[in-house]
Amino acid sequence: MKLRRCEKNPILKPRGDDWESVAVFNCAAAYWDGKIHVLYRAVGDYVRYASSLGYAIFDEDLNLLKRSDEPIFGPNIKLWEMSIEDPRLTEVNGELYMTYVVVPTPGPPGAVRRRLGIPRREGSYPRTALAKIVNFREFTSLGVITPFGAHERDVVLFPEKIRGRYAAIHRPRTWIGPGYPVGRPSIWFAFLDGLPGRVYDHKVIMEPEQPWEGKKIGAGRRLSRPRKAGCSSTTALTPITSTGPERRFWTWRNPGRSSPARRSRSWNRRRNTRGKVTCLMSFSRRERRWSATSSSSSMAQPTRSAASPARA
Repeated sequence: MKLRRCEKNPILKPRGDDWESVAVFNCAAAYWDGKIHVLYRAVGDYVRYASSLGYAIFDEDLNLLKRSDEPIFGPNIKLWEMSIEDPRLTEVNGELYMTYVVVPTPGPPGAVRRRLGIPRREGSYPRTALAKIVNFREFTSLGVITPFGAHERDVVLFPEKIRGRYAAIHRPRTWIGPGYPVGRPSIWFAFLDGLPGRVYDHKVIMEPEQPWEGKKIGAGRRLSRPRKAGCSSTTALTPITSTGPERRFWTWRNPGRSSPARRSRSWNRRRNTRGKVTCLMSFSRRERRWSATSSSSSMAQPTRSAASPARA
């Protein structure tokens, strides 16, 4: 399989002077009601680097139909949320769930911090929480689902139960070294005792192996079940969503200044001087071509409720 970026990328850019003026990136997507719904991480300034989630809708040819003027999901101080980051969407039993990263002490990436002369802050570990979404209008926070003391990101739910139990893969960055079976942050499998619930019965399923994998590896946007017999597990884990056997969608984060290994694999792209941007590629196995575009619009704003948090 050959992947080729669309010449019209990026499909979303930072805009305005407020909550999404610095960077838009790390999006999650779901195909619903004939359209592609995208939740993306947005940052408005480099000093605090607090994130919230924006919302955009695309048609199947990746033409932008609507884009929210205000964050659709933001931090809730009552739940000790100072920054909402890195959403991932999964449909489970006909209901849409989103895992997202909660950061009590957000801060800019090291490269940005050094360039702007921002001192490094002492920070607490990020954790991953769960929310339930109805029609991309109502968001209900269900609380943190990852273990206390684990630096957690990249948590993705399985779309179906496994042996009668909910399941997920996650990447606990601090579970390395003595007492753990891995020396670098790896991908772990775990069951959940419910939705909402907590992950348990952990097992390493993938470790960094190649030099280009760097310090760590983590799950992609969403787990999708194989569409036909003989489909490998790798193929099933790659797409963020599938609209049928012929079309699949991916998202990736603009790496900016990529490493030599990434450049050798043609993974880097032109750097956007205003910050990170969001790119979405669609691939048709029949047509063997990519399509994407960019525009802007506005839409009504959603509501958010907080259920009783899961065990803290």
